[in-house]
Amino acid sequence: MKVNRRSQVDRSAATRASLVATARPLFAEHGFAGVGTETIVRAAGVTRGALYHHFADKTELFAAVYEAIEQDLARELGELLAAAGVTDPIEVMTLGA
Repeated sequence: MKVNRRSQVDRSAATRASLVATARPLFAEHGFAGVGTETIVRAAGVTRGALYHHFADKTELFAAVYEAIEQDLARELGELLAAAGVTDPIEVMTLGA
């Protein structure tokens, strides 16, 4: 019987993603200074060691959250532009702005 196990790479990526996803609404609600790392790791269900394995400090985690938000916004904007069917570059810039 073959047991499907996630690789270490998959587990590591899942932990990192969990930390970013957990920290995102906490930072949004309480601000950077209002959220301690202990709150983040408890909410994510991971250890403090896991946090520091993936991020040097809370500032680096915050940067990862910021990058995730930027990626989401870029994807959403791309979907909006594609759905609009606009091809004129000026119209694309106007709609994108």
